[in-house]
This record gives sequence, C-alpha cells and structure tokens, in this order.
Amino acid sequence: MLTSFTQVNFQETMRLLLQNAFQYDDPELTSEMIALYQQCPALFNKVLSRTDRNEMDTLLENEDHEMEVDQSADRNHLKPSAINRIPIKSVVATHSVNDGNRIPTCSGDLNTTSTWRCHLRLAYQYDYGKPAQYPSPFENRPIQWSRKFGFTDRYLPDH
Repeated sequence: MLTSFTQVNFQETMRLLLQNAFQYDDPELTSEMIALYQQCPALFNKVLSRTDRNEMDTLLENEDHEMEVDQSADRNHLKPSAINRIPIKSVVATHSVNDGNRIPTCSGDLNTTSTWRCHLRLAYQYDYGKPAQYPSPFENRPIQWSRKFGFTDRYLPDH
C-alpha cells in the first residue's frame, strides 16, 4: 500500500513540476524536466496519465506559455523570460545569415550554413559564457524560438 501512495505522490509531483509549480523554488529542475519532456515525452508515459500528457502538450503548444531563461539575466535585466513560444512545427521563417534558408529548430540541423553556426556559437559564448564550440552538432539540441522576450528592469534609486 505504501508503494501505491509513493507512486501517486511521485506522479503528482511530476505533473506539478511540468506545469511550472516549482519554477521559483527549483527553477533549474523545472526547466530541465520540461526540456526532457519536450525531447522525450515517451519517458513520461508511465508517470503521467493520458489526460496529464494531453494537458502538458496543450500547455507547451499554448502561445502564452513562458519559458524561464535565467542564464540571460544580468545585473540590469532581472527575471528574463521567453514569451509566446513558437511551436517547432510552425517555424518557417528564413534568415539572410542562413543564406535565406529556414531558421533551424535544432543545433544539428544540416540545413544551416557555417555563418549561421558561427553566429549561434558567438551568441552562446558572449551572452551565456559557453565554450566556443557550443552547442555541438552531435548533441542536436533543440532551438526554441519565441515571439517576445521580457525582463524586469533593475531598480535604480535617484541620486
């Protein structure tokens, strides 16, 4: 019987975690679990009910869903978040840095030019302090595009 209660508690915790209930208490775990769900939703088949999975898919497809992008924070831009996530299936924009090709949805996208990869790596290096070869095309990390980016201005007292 204890095992049954433990399983129910685990399922409820996972459901709440994926719905951002712990985004302030444990933002790193929340973002990692959401990323894991986005990359490998089948891993959660035994943990989440079909209804929970459908709700999670709807939440992730919802354009008003906010993603935490804490690594973008600096002393003048607090609590940054990407707003109005663009579903991967809807990414159809092109960019001149990619020779007019569609912008990629993952770092290992074979339709990217060396110029695009160079710009992406420079952004990771200068904006997030990542190594020069990050992200590796072998990792094939998803690139999440959003329509808006928001942050809170730092309060500056009058002198």
